Parts: sequence; structure tokens; C-alpha cells
Amino acid sequence: MIGEDYEAPDAEDRADVEDAVRERRDNDGPAVYSQAARVVPEAERLSVSVLDQTVKNYLHNLGHKPTVIIAESGTSIGESAGIAGATKGKKIYLFRDGISGIDEAVRTLWHELLHYGLRRFMTKRQYISEMN
Repeated sequence: MIGEDYEAPDAEDRADVEDAVRERRDNDGPAVYSQAARVVPEAERLSVSVLDQTVKNYLHNLGHKPTVIIAESGTSIGESAGIAGATKGKKIYLFRDGISGIDEAVRTLWHELLHYGLRRFMTKRQYISEMN
């Protein structure tokens, strides 16, 4: 579990990611992605438990713990592989096939936290303008 706000991905979460990937927009502004350096082969991917613990370790000191969804791949929602992370609305997504190790998981998480935070104090118009 990742903090109190952790939710296992369900059909609605997968639909949210699919919408973000396909449309690159939502009511809170565009979905923002961290491109992976490569598609990580299944045998080399971090386990869900290792990725989960890594996220938990880096969120424990934050006053607000965003919901983080760990998903297998963008391909599981009908998109291409190679996305390490995404922020959409009030959720951060990490994709196992785009994260090659703990260092990359941490970089991706912090990158997505930056986008997550920007969405909290910028208007939709400002965010879209700055991120495009």
C-alpha cells in the first residue's frame, strides 16, 4: 500500500489513463507524460512490491499524499509502450514497462509530482499554456 490514499487500479483508473493518453487533455488540463528511455523487458521490470515500496518511501514525508496508480504498461490500455509516468487530474500513474530501476522510478515520481503540484495552483488555461 502507498500511504492512506493508495488505490489499486480498477476499470475506472484504466479508463482515466486511456482517456489521458488518447486525448492528452482532461478537465484539469492536459495529461503530462514522462517518456521512458526504452521499453523495459518483463524480466527486467521492477516488481509491483518494489515499486510500491519505493513510492511509499518517497511520499512518507509529504503532508499531502497523492493517489499513485501503478500500472503494467500503456499497452494495457491500448496505447504504445514507453511511457514511464503520467499525471491526470488528481492521480499520478507509474508504468512498469517504462521504468528500468529504482533511480528512474524516483525521477519519474518526482517529475509527476511537479506536474501534480502545478495543477493545484495554476488555472487550467495557465497550465495548458505553460505545458504546451
